[in-house]
Amino acid sequence: MKYLCTCILLSIISLQQSIAQKIPVTLTLALQKVYRFKASSKTTTVQYINGNKLENELSTVATITFAVVAKQDSMYTLAAKYDSLYLKIDLPVGFIEASSTIIANDIYSRALAKLKGKQFLIRLNTQGHILKVNGLNDSLTNAVLNLHEIPADQREQASKQLLQSFGADSFKSMVEPYTYIFPLLPVALNNTWVINQSYGAPVPVNARSLYRLKAITPKEFAIEGTSLLTDNDESKSELNDMPILYTLGGAMSVNLKIDRAGGWIKQANVTSSIKGNMRIIDNANLPGGILIPVSITRDISVNAQ
Repeated sequence: MKYLCTCILLSIISLQQSIAQKIPVTLTLALQKVYRFKASSKTTTVQYINGNKLENELSTVATITFAVVAKQDSMYTLAAKYDSLYLKIDLPVGFIEASSTIIANDIYSRALAKLKGKQFLIRLNTQGHILKVNGLNDSLTNAVLNLHEIPADQREQASKQLLQSFGADSFKSMVEPYTYIFPLLPVALNNTWVINQSYGAPVPVNARSLYRLKAITPKEFAIEGTSLLTDNDESKSELNDMPILYTLGGAMSVNLKIDRAGGWIKQANVTSSIKGNMRIIDNANLPGGILIPVSITRDISVNAQ
């Protein structure tokens, strides 16, 4: 009996030591390896214009393949492509629905079908920070503008909408909440670390994020994060060729599971809520400008394929 108690005590001590041991949690992608995931996003925007409530909802689903084509020091180059895309926009005046995989004659579906399979390059570091997205905006714009039989004003409008939904800024803002999450130093279970990020979509914000190593298994890490969202220096933007300035704040939460061997995403859920004002600055189209209260909620779910 004494021997049994001693074994149990030693096992408990060994378990506690393994839990307290600091280990590297890093993005270590394999050269030439192919990774793939499916990401679904739903963004709801509520605006009040002259006391009238306007609500719209943007839903997207994208399956994306990434191939690791180069690694130099702490930097990766990935060749990425959209394998499938789906878009739905619910507006007060109606809705737009489009898919890259369903044959349809509308401009959005035709453009998404052309974009499907087009390669673009991503540069990111071992913390998961996306430094550059090359070629995506050009491919998307060309997919729309080359539909010459469609009137120019419709192509221009569709191009702007698809850039907002699947362009480089949207891609980065959709992916980084669950890739730019890695600590610079080894961590133990329940250790926390801070990362400062910035996102350009759906609106430009800074994020100060606190992450925690929530669980460790032989095959994966579970990580959770909370972020404080505030204005950034790029809060000035344009809407229908009119200058706008955002004054916003909010929060974001992240729960994810990543592969222990390489750090690639296995599953993620991201929820954010932002509130504040959007001011259309005085301009020729709208003399005196206007202040528009706005709230934006966004949910993202990701699963490895």
